[in-house]
Amino acid sequence: MLGATGKAVELIHSSREPRLCALLFGCLTLLGSGQIVSLPSVTHAIDAVSSTGTGKITHNVATMIGLSLLLHFFFAALRDRASARRRTTVDTVIVTAVVSCLLFLMIATPAEYRGHTLSVPYIAYPTVSSFYIVGGVYFIYVYATSAWLTWQYARTLPIIAARALWVIVLGLIGLTLTSITRVAWVGIRTVGAPSPSWLNSVNFPLSNISFILLTLGLVAVGVASALHRWSLNWRRYRQLEPLWTLMSQTYPEIVLHPRRSRRTEPNEWRKSASWSGHRRIQRRLIECRDGLVKLGPCIAQAAEKSSPAELAPSQLADIILTATRLRRLRSESMSSTTSATLDAVDINDDIDTLIAISTALPPRREAEPP
Repeated sequence: MLGATGKAVELIHSSREPRLCALLFGCLTLLGSGQIVSLPSVTHAIDAVSSTGTGKITHNVATMIGLSLLLHFFFAALRDRASARRRTTVDTVIVTAVVSCLLFLMIATPAEYRGHTLSVPYIAYPTVSSFYIVGGVYFIYVYATSAWLTWQYARTLPIIAARALWVIVLGLIGLTLTSITRVAWVGIRTVGAPSPSWLNSVNFPLSNISFILLTLGLVAVGVASALHRWSLNWRRYRQLEPLWTLMSQTYPEIVLHPRRSRRTEPNEWRKSASWSGHRRIQRRLIECRDGLVKLGPCIAQAAEKSSPAELAPSQLADIILTATRLRRLRSESMSSTTSATLDAVDINDDIDTLIAISTALPPRREAEPP
Protein backbone atom coordinates (compact mmCIF):
# COMPACT_ATOMS: atom_id res chain seq x y z
CA MET A 1 0.00 0.00 0.00
CA LEU A 2 2.97 2.32 0.59
CA GLY A 3 4.15 1.50 -2.91
CA ALA A 4 0.69 2.25 -4.31
CA THR A 5 0.69 5.60 -2.50
CA GLY A 6 4.08 6.48 -3.95
CA LYS A 7 2.91 5.58 -7.45
CA ALA A 8 -0.23 7.68 -6.98
CA VAL A 9 1.87 10.72 -6.10
CA GLU A 10 4.15 10.07 -9.09
CA LEU A 11 1.16 9.63 -11.39
CA ILE A 12 -0.40 12.91 -10.27
CA HIS A 13 2.73 15.04 -10.37
CA SER A 14 5.54 14.00 -12.66
CA SER A 15 5.24 10.59 -14.27
CA ARG A 16 6.94 10.42 -17.67
CA GLU A 17 5.26 7.09 -18.39
CA PRO A 18 1.69 7.58 -17.15
CA ARG A 19 0.41 4.28 -18.56
CA LEU A 20 3.14 2.19 -16.93
CA CYS A 21 2.76 4.15 -13.69
CA ALA A 22 -1.03 3.64 -13.72
CA LEU A 23 -0.58 -0.11 -14.25
CA LEU A 24 1.80 -0.35 -11.29
CA PHE A 25 -0.54 1.77 -9.16
CA GLY A 26 -3.47 -0.54 -9.95
CA CYS A 27 -1.31 -3.64 -9.42
CA LEU A 28 0.00 -2.57 -6.01
CA THR A 29 -3.40 -1.28 -4.86
CA LEU A 30 -5.16 -4.54 -5.70
CA LEU A 31 -2.39 -6.74 -4.29
CA GLY A 32 -2.32 -4.71 -1.07
CA SER A 33 -6.11 -4.79 -0.80
CA GLY A 34 -6.11 -8.53 -1.44
CA GLN A 35 -3.61 -9.09 1.38
CA ILE A 36 -5.74 -7.00 3.75
CA VAL A 37 -8.91 -8.88 2.81
CA SER A 38 -7.12 -12.20 3.35
CA LEU A 39 -6.69 -11.45 7.08
CA PRO A 40 -9.12 -13.77 8.92
CA SER A 41 -10.76 -10.94 10.85
CA VAL A 42 -11.40 -8.96 7.65
CA THR A 43 -12.64 -12.04 5.78
CA HIS A 44 -15.09 -12.89 8.58
CA ALA A 45 -16.29 -9.27 8.71
CA ILE A 46 -17.00 -9.30 4.96
CA ASP A 47 -18.81 -12.63 5.24
CA ALA A 48 -20.86 -11.31 8.16
CA VAL A 49 -22.27 -8.40 6.14
CA SER A 50 -22.79 -10.40 2.94
CA SER A 51 -22.63 -14.18 2.72
CA THR A 52 -20.12 -16.90 3.51
CA GLY A 53 -17.36 -17.10 0.89
CA THR A 54 -17.55 -13.45 -0.21
CA GLY A 55 -14.33 -12.57 1.61
CA LYS A 56 -12.45 -15.49 0.04
CA ILE A 57 -13.63 -14.72 -3.49
CA THR A 58 -12.85 -11.00 -2.99
CA HIS A 59 -9.30 -11.83 -1.88
CA ASN A 60 -8.69 -14.13 -4.84
CA VAL A 61 -10.21 -11.81 -7.44
CA ALA A 62 -8.29 -8.76 -6.19
CA THR A 63 -5.01 -10.70 -6.11
CA MET A 64 -5.52 -12.24 -9.55
CA ILE A 65 -6.41 -8.97 -11.24
CA GLY A 66 -3.49 -7.26 -9.48
CA LEU A 67 -1.08 -9.91 -10.75
CA SER A 68 -2.63 -9.62 -14.20
CA LEU A 69 -1.88 -5.88 -14.18
CA LEU A 70 1.70 -6.74 -13.25
CA LEU A 71 1.94 -8.83 -16.41
CA HIS A 72 0.34 -6.02 -18.40
CA PHE A 73 3.05 -3.69 -17.03
CA PHE A 74 5.76 -5.97 -18.42
CA PHE A 75 3.90 -6.36 -21.71
CA ALA A 76 3.47 -2.57 -22.04
CA ALA A 77 7.23 -2.13 -21.64
CA LEU A 78 7.94 -4.35 -24.67
CA ARG A 79 9.31 -2.60 -27.74
CA ASP A 80 7.22 -4.79 -30.04
CA ARG A 81 3.85 -3.05 -29.72
CA ALA A 82 1.97 -5.68 -31.72
CA SER A 83 3.31 -8.45 -29.47
CA ALA A 84 2.51 -6.38 -26.37
CA ARG A 85 -1.12 -5.88 -27.45
CA ARG A 86 -1.50 -9.55 -28.34
CA ARG A 87 -0.09 -10.81 -25.04
CA THR A 88 -2.15 -8.29 -23.07
CA THR A 89 -5.31 -9.42 -24.84
CA VAL A 90 -4.53 -13.10 -24.20
CA ASP A 91 -3.89 -12.50 -20.48
CA THR A 92 -7.07 -10.41 -20.17
CA VAL A 93 -9.07 -13.30 -21.63
CA ILE A 94 -7.34 -15.77 -19.29
CA VAL A 95 -7.87 -13.78 -16.09
CA THR A 96 -11.49 -13.02 -17.05
CA ALA A 97 -12.15 -16.72 -17.63
CA VAL A 98 -10.48 -17.71 -14.35
CA VAL A 99 -12.35 -15.10 -12.29
CA SER A 100 -15.64 -16.07 -13.91
CA CYS A 101 -14.93 -19.75 -13.21
CA LEU A 102 -14.15 -19.05 -9.54
CA LEU A 103 -17.34 -17.03 -9.14
CA PHE A 104 -19.35 -19.86 -10.71
CA LEU A 105 -17.69 -22.49 -8.49
CA MET A 106 -18.34 -20.44 -5.35
CA ILE A 107 -22.00 -19.94 -6.27
CA ALA A 108 -22.35 -23.64 -7.13
CA THR A 109 -20.91 -24.68 -3.76
CA PRO A 110 -23.48 -25.35 -1.02
CA ALA A 111 -23.67 -22.52 1.50
CA GLU A 112 -22.36 -24.69 4.34
CA TYR A 113 -19.20 -25.48 2.30
CA ARG A 114 -18.35 -21.96 1.09
CA GLY A 115 -16.14 -21.12 4.06
CA HIS A 116 -13.65 -23.77 2.97
CA THR A 117 -9.88 -23.82 3.49
CA LEU A 118 -7.22 -26.27 2.39
CA SER A 119 -7.60 -28.21 5.65
CA VAL A 120 -11.37 -28.83 5.57
CA PRO A 121 -12.46 -32.48 5.48
CA TYR A 122 -14.70 -31.90 2.44
CA ILE A 123 -11.86 -30.66 0.21
CA ALA A 124 -12.67 -33.45 -2.29
CA TYR A 125 -16.12 -31.95 -2.95
CA PRO A 126 -16.00 -31.20 -6.72
CA THR A 127 -16.65 -27.46 -6.66
CA VAL A 128 -14.35 -26.94 -3.66
CA SER A 129 -11.40 -28.87 -5.11
CA SER A 130 -11.95 -27.28 -8.53
CA PHE A 131 -11.88 -23.82 -6.90
CA TYR A 132 -8.38 -24.41 -5.54
CA ILE A 133 -7.06 -26.18 -8.64
CA VAL A 134 -8.27 -23.50 -11.07
CA GLY A 135 -6.99 -20.69 -8.86
CA GLY A 136 -3.71 -22.50 -8.19
CA VAL A 137 -3.01 -23.11 -11.87
CA TYR A 138 -3.54 -19.42 -12.62
CA PHE A 139 -1.21 -18.42 -9.78
CA ILE A 140 1.43 -20.82 -11.14
CA TYR A 141 1.09 -19.22 -14.58
CA VAL A 142 1.22 -15.61 -13.38
CA TYR A 143 4.05 -16.08 -10.86
CA ALA A 144 6.19 -18.10 -13.28
CA THR A 145 5.59 -15.66 -16.14
CA SER A 146 6.37 -12.67 -13.92
CA ALA A 147 9.59 -14.34 -12.75
CA TRP A 148 10.64 -14.99 -16.35
CA LEU A 149 9.85 -11.45 -17.52
CA THR A 150 11.60 -9.94 -14.48
CA TRP A 151 14.68 -12.06 -15.18
CA GLN A 152 14.71 -10.99 -18.82
CA TYR A 153 14.36 -7.33 -17.84
CA ALA A 154 17.13 -7.66 -15.24
CA ARG A 155 19.56 -8.70 -17.99
CA THR A 156 19.23 -5.23 -19.57
CA LEU A 157 19.97 -3.27 -16.38
CA PRO A 158 23.17 -2.25 -14.55
CA ILE A 159 24.45 -4.86 -12.13
CA ILE A 160 23.16 -3.17 -8.94
CA ALA A 161 19.58 -2.87 -10.20
CA ALA A 162 19.80 -6.34 -11.76
CA ARG A 163 20.73 -7.92 -8.41
CA ALA A 164 17.73 -6.26 -6.79
CA LEU A 165 15.51 -7.77 -9.47
CA TRP A 166 17.14 -11.17 -8.92
CA VAL A 167 15.82 -11.07 -5.35
CA ILE A 168 12.33 -10.42 -6.75
CA VAL A 169 12.81 -13.34 -9.14
CA LEU A 170 13.69 -15.63 -6.22
CA GLY A 171 10.55 -14.51 -4.39
CA LEU A 172 8.40 -15.15 -7.47
CA ILE A 173 9.97 -18.57 -7.99
CA GLY A 174 9.22 -19.39 -4.34
CA LEU A 175 5.59 -18.31 -4.78
CA THR A 176 5.38 -20.45 -7.93
CA LEU A 177 6.57 -23.47 -5.94
CA THR A 178 4.06 -22.81 -3.15
CA SER A 179 1.25 -22.63 -5.73
CA ILE A 180 2.37 -25.93 -7.25
CA THR A 181 2.46 -27.45 -3.76
CA ARG A 182 -1.09 -26.28 -3.00
CA VAL A 183 -2.42 -27.72 -6.25
CA ALA A 184 -0.62 -31.01 -5.49
CA TRP A 185 -2.04 -30.99 -1.95
CA VAL A 186 -5.59 -30.59 -3.22
CA GLY A 187 -5.06 -33.19 -5.95
CA ILE A 188 -3.73 -35.78 -3.48
CA ARG A 189 -6.64 -35.27 -1.08
CA THR A 190 -9.17 -35.25 -3.92
CA VAL A 191 -8.18 -38.72 -5.12
CA GLY A 192 -8.37 -39.97 -1.53
CA ALA A 193 -4.67 -40.65 -1.07
CA PRO A 194 -3.08 -39.80 2.29
CA SER A 195 -1.58 -36.34 2.15
CA PRO A 196 2.02 -36.06 3.36
CA SER A 197 2.14 -34.15 6.61
CA TRP A 198 5.39 -32.39 5.72
CA LEU A 199 3.91 -30.73 2.63
CA ASN A 200 2.09 -27.96 4.47
CA SER A 201 4.83 -27.60 7.07
CA VAL A 202 7.29 -26.82 4.25
CA ASN A 203 4.89 -24.78 2.14
CA PHE A 204 3.94 -22.27 4.84
CA PRO A 205 7.49 -21.05 5.69
CA LEU A 206 8.40 -21.12 1.98
CA SER A 207 5.46 -18.82 1.27
CA ASN A 208 6.52 -16.43 4.03
CA ILE A 209 10.14 -16.42 2.88
CA SER A 210 9.04 -15.77 -0.70
CA PHE A 211 6.93 -12.77 0.30
CA ILE A 212 9.82 -11.42 2.38
CA LEU A 213 12.20 -11.78 -0.60
CA LEU A 214 9.65 -10.09 -2.85
CA THR A 215 9.29 -7.18 -0.44
CA LEU A 216 13.04 -6.81 0.07
CA GLY A 217 13.55 -6.94 -3.67
CA LEU A 218 11.03 -4.18 -4.28
CA VAL A 219 12.73 -2.00 -1.66
CA ALA A 220 16.14 -2.79 -3.13
CA VAL A 221 14.97 -1.84 -6.61
CA GLY A 222 13.92 1.59 -5.32
CA VAL A 223 17.24 2.10 -3.55
CA ALA A 224 19.24 0.82 -6.54
CA SER A 225 17.30 3.09 -8.88
CA ALA A 226 18.05 6.14 -6.71
CA LEU A 227 21.75 5.21 -6.47
CA HIS A 228 21.94 4.65 -10.22
CA ARG A 229 20.38 8.05 -10.95
CA TRP A 230 22.77 9.74 -8.50
CA SER A 231 25.79 7.97 -9.99
CA LEU A 232 24.69 8.74 -13.56
CA ASN A 233 24.10 12.43 -12.81
CA TRP A 234 27.46 12.77 -11.05
CA ARG A 235 29.30 11.02 -13.90
CA ARG A 236 27.60 13.24 -16.48
CA TYR A 237 28.40 16.30 -14.39
CA ARG A 238 32.10 15.41 -14.35
CA GLN A 239 32.14 14.49 -18.06
CA LEU A 240 30.73 17.90 -19.01
CA GLU A 241 33.40 19.74 -16.99
CA PRO A 242 35.93 20.28 -19.84
CA LEU A 243 33.29 21.80 -22.12
CA TRP A 244 31.77 23.80 -19.29
CA THR A 245 35.19 25.15 -18.26
CA LEU A 246 35.92 26.23 -21.81
CA MET A 247 32.54 27.93 -22.22
CA SER A 248 32.58 29.61 -18.80
CA GLN A 249 36.09 30.98 -19.44
CA THR A 250 35.02 32.31 -22.82
CA TYR A 251 31.70 33.71 -21.57
CA PRO A 252 31.79 34.17 -17.78
CA GLU A 253 28.30 35.70 -17.81
CA ILE A 254 26.65 32.37 -18.70
CA VAL A 255 27.32 30.92 -15.23
CA LEU A 256 24.14 30.82 -13.18
CA HIS A 257 24.64 31.78 -9.54
CA PRO A 258 21.74 30.36 -7.50
CA ARG A 259 20.84 32.07 -4.28
CA ARG A 260 21.87 30.10 -1.21
CA SER A 261 20.06 32.01 1.55
CA ARG A 262 17.44 29.87 3.25
CA ARG A 263 15.89 32.85 4.97
CA THR A 264 15.46 35.10 1.96
CA GLU A 265 14.79 32.59 -0.82
CA PRO A 266 14.02 29.19 0.71
CA ASN A 267 12.30 27.78 -2.38
CA GLU A 268 15.05 28.97 -4.72
CA TRP A 269 17.68 27.54 -2.39
CA ARG A 270 16.01 24.15 -2.33
CA LYS A 271 15.67 24.09 -6.11
CA SER A 272 19.29 25.00 -6.73
CA ALA A 273 20.97 23.27 -3.78
CA SER A 274 24.34 21.78 -4.59
CA TRP A 275 23.31 18.37 -3.22
CA SER A 276 20.63 17.99 -5.90
CA GLY A 277 22.39 15.94 -8.57
CA HIS A 278 19.62 16.46 -11.11
CA ARG A 279 19.71 20.23 -10.59
CA ARG A 280 23.50 20.38 -10.82
CA ILE A 281 23.70 18.48 -14.11
CA GLN A 282 20.75 20.46 -15.47
CA ARG A 283 22.40 23.78 -14.61
CA ARG A 284 25.74 22.72 -16.13
CA LEU A 285 23.99 21.55 -19.28
CA ILE A 286 22.17 24.89 -19.64
CA GLU A 287 25.41 26.81 -19.22
CA CYS A 288 27.18 24.68 -21.85
CA ARG A 289 24.33 25.23 -24.27
CA ASP A 290 24.27 28.97 -23.61
CA GLY A 291 28.00 29.17 -24.27
CA LEU A 292 27.69 27.27 -27.53
CA VAL A 293 24.80 29.49 -28.64
CA LYS A 294 26.89 32.61 -27.96
CA LEU A 295 29.83 31.02 -29.77
CA GLY A 296 27.59 30.12 -32.71
CA PRO A 297 28.83 32.76 -35.19
CA CYS A 298 32.46 31.81 -34.52
CA ILE A 299 31.60 28.11 -34.83
CA ALA A 300 29.98 28.76 -38.20
CA GLN A 301 33.10 30.64 -39.31
CA ALA A 302 35.41 27.88 -38.07
CA ALA A 303 33.30 25.16 -39.67
CA GLU A 304 33.44 26.99 -43.00
CA LYS A 305 31.21 25.01 -45.38
CA SER A 306 30.81 21.98 -43.12
CA SER A 307 27.51 21.37 -41.37
CA PRO A 308 28.09 20.85 -37.61
CA ALA A 309 25.19 18.39 -37.52
CA GLU A 310 27.09 16.06 -39.87
CA LEU A 311 30.40 16.12 -38.00
CA ALA A 312 31.74 13.66 -35.43
CA PRO A 313 32.14 14.84 -31.81
CA SER A 314 35.94 14.89 -32.17
CA GLN A 315 35.64 17.14 -35.24
CA LEU A 316 33.20 19.38 -33.42
CA ALA A 317 35.66 19.63 -30.53
CA ASP A 318 38.33 20.88 -32.96
CA ILE A 319 35.91 23.41 -34.44
CA ILE A 320 34.87 24.65 -30.97
CA LEU A 321 38.51 25.13 -29.97
CA THR A 322 39.13 27.05 -33.20
CA ALA A 323 35.99 29.11 -32.58
CA THR A 324 37.16 30.06 -29.07
CA ARG A 325 40.49 31.26 -30.53
CA LEU A 326 38.58 33.32 -33.07
CA ARG A 327 36.44 34.71 -30.27
CA ARG A 328 39.50 35.84 -28.32
CA LEU A 329 40.98 37.47 -31.41
CA ARG A 330 37.84 39.43 -32.18
CA SER A 331 37.47 42.79 -30.54
CA GLU A 332 33.69 42.73 -30.37
CA SER A 333 31.95 43.38 -27.08
CA MET A 334 30.18 40.73 -25.07
CA SER A 335 26.80 39.80 -26.39
CA SER A 336 23.83 40.21 -24.13
CA THR A 337 23.71 37.90 -21.17
CA THR A 338 21.60 34.81 -21.43
CA SER A 339 19.14 34.01 -18.69
CA ALA A 340 17.68 30.56 -18.36
CA THR A 341 15.14 28.80 -16.23
CA LEU A 342 16.24 25.49 -14.77
CA ASP A 343 12.82 23.89 -15.26
CA ALA A 344 12.79 24.68 -18.98
CA VAL A 345 15.34 22.08 -20.10
CA ASP A 346 15.19 18.32 -20.37
CA ILE A 347 18.68 17.06 -19.56
CA ASN A 348 18.29 14.11 -21.93
CA ASP A 349 17.74 16.19 -25.08
CA ASP A 350 21.33 16.31 -26.43
CA ILE A 351 23.48 15.50 -23.42
CA ASP A 352 25.16 12.50 -25.05
CA THR A 353 26.46 14.67 -27.90
CA LEU A 354 27.71 17.35 -25.52
CA ILE A 355 29.44 14.74 -23.35
CA ALA A 356 31.12 13.24 -26.42
CA ILE A 357 32.38 16.70 -27.41
CA SER A 358 33.47 17.43 -23.86
CA THR A 359 35.46 14.20 -23.48
CA ALA A 360 37.19 14.98 -26.79
CA LEU A 361 38.38 18.35 -25.50
CA PRO A 362 40.98 17.67 -22.73
CA PRO A 363 43.91 16.37 -24.84
CA ARG A 364 43.41 19.17 -27.34
CA ARG A 365 43.11 21.86 -24.67
CA GLU A 366 46.40 20.76 -23.10
CA ALA A 367 48.15 21.54 -26.36
CA GLU A 368 46.54 24.98 -26.59
CA PRO A 369 48.80 27.98 -25.87
CA PRO A 370 47.76 30.06 -22.84
